[in-house]
Amino acid sequence: MVGALAAKGATLILLTPPRQEATGSPVPDLKERNRRLGEASRFIIGIGKKHGHLVIDLHGQLSTPETEPITENGVHLNELGYRRLAGLMTRELGLFEGARSLVTIDSERVISSHGGATVGDAVTTGRGIRFDLRSDQLPCYFLPVARKVSIPSAVHDYRLKVDGVDVLEGAAAGWRSGYAVSRGPEFDATEKLRTAIIGKNLQHRRRLRPLNKTYVFLFRAYEMGHLAYEMGDFDRLVTAAEERIARLRIPHTHRYSIERIDPWKPVHDDPEHEVPRFIPAPDIADELSKMEVPEGYQLNLFSADPILTNPINLNWDTRGRAWVSMSSTYPHIKPGTEPNDRIVILEDQDQNGVADKWTVFADGLLVPHSVMPVKGGAYVCSATEFLFLADTDGDDRADERRVVFSGFGNADVHHMIHALRWAPWGELYFNQSIYINSFIDTRWGKRRLNGSGVWRFRPETERLDVFARGAVNPWGHAIDRWGQSFITDGAGGQGPHYTFPGAAFRSAVGAP
Repeated sequence: MVGALAAKGATLILLTPPRQEATGSPVPDLKERNRRLGEASRFIIGIGKKHGHLVIDLHGQLSTPETEPITENGVHLNELGYRRLAGLMTRELGLFEGARSLVTIDSERVISSHGGATVGDAVTTGRGIRFDLRSDQLPCYFLPVARKVSIPSAVHDYRLKVDGVDVLEGAAAGWRSGYAVSRGPEFDATEKLRTAIIGKNLQHRRRLRPLNKTYVFLFRAYEMGHLAYEMGDFDRLVTAAEERIARLRIPHTHRYSIERIDPWKPVHDDPEHEVPRFIPAPDIADELSKMEVPEGYQLNLFSADPILTNPINLNWDTRGRAWVSMSSTYPHIKPGTEPNDRIVILEDQDQNGVADKWTVFADGLLVPHSVMPVKGGAYVCSATEFLFLADTDGDDRADERRVVFSGFGNADVHHMIHALRWAPWGELYFNQSIYINSFIDTRWGKRRLNGSGVWRFRPETERLDVFARGAVNPWGHAIDRWGQSFITDGAGGQGPHYTFPGAAFRSAVGAP
């Protein structure tokens, strides 16, 4: 057949069989098998040379003894194996040579592109440059270098963004020689194309090798005559997929932005800065040994990293479980990131004083200063919003998020609404501190609290009122057995305050 095709001027692409890998389960004759595969490979290479066909030598080039495994079981390729196979075939066939491009930015911030891409609409910025780039074809993510960006005269560190997405950052020396771009929106488009092709191939395979072939095409087709003409539906699915693939193959213009990375500098050079230069690793045993515990009490570590990261509030439910709110976002959102603060439920199942089960109740929150578990979910003070997170199916995971009230102040993050506390008669209280000005619309009317104070909330009617005004930083709120309220003031210098409905301290905004 090879000779007959050669006589007609056809060129074949021949592949030699790859080596069989050693796996955890030893194969007694692995060496002999690879010897025979080597003989077959040499025969295929000889046929290719004789008839002028291209040969891709998988046996000799796909793997080496030093590489990590590229098969699932010694024979069938894993994901890494398929990537290396695709890369090897791409290079041997020269398919993506035109996709390689080099973008250079000279000392005058003039941009030039060599091969595979077109640049335009360059704009000089205060910290760098931005420009539009359109590839001739989508990048190939399994090539060693699909695109390279260099700044030969670079003296600063720079960060590259594509369509606003951080792609890479590097030192000046690296920019002078050039950095390879191997991720970002362009490569996301390539992955979408790859996924679409895999989906199309699946539909084609279902058409090519259908289940129940006997009933579809052969001697039992008369029993279920509709199966044969339904095969045409697969053809239509493949056609639709091909049309989508044709659209996904088209490269789009992307905005490249290269910004200088300025080294961090303190606002002021203060040798007594509050952040210590050295923070030793925690030694729990040493810390416990230095604590004085009253007789009859025991102190131990209940939970820690990595389960807890920056915990800021804890409350208990009726089952004795701790609900902890945590914030890695505090004190505010870093540009280019999305907040993902969490609430975790900790449970001590064997009653030994140590949490042995944890469940993420909710994530994606913004500085959840306080959480209060209730039947069917939890109330949460989250930045400028008072939320109810509903657990509709009882699996200890929030399914719905409702903003009960919004409009609480945000001028100083660690003063925003916090310290949720239940009253025995069913009201829910929470505090806000100095510099926070809140303006809330409720169905009971407008509510306003400038500066510090305590809010009172009635869950069954969703009535919100100001319970007390003033104090400087009212961080805590406790209620005694007679229903009397006491709040702590973290900045007033006077200790706990007795508080009652309508109370206004001298520190209240507008007080004489």
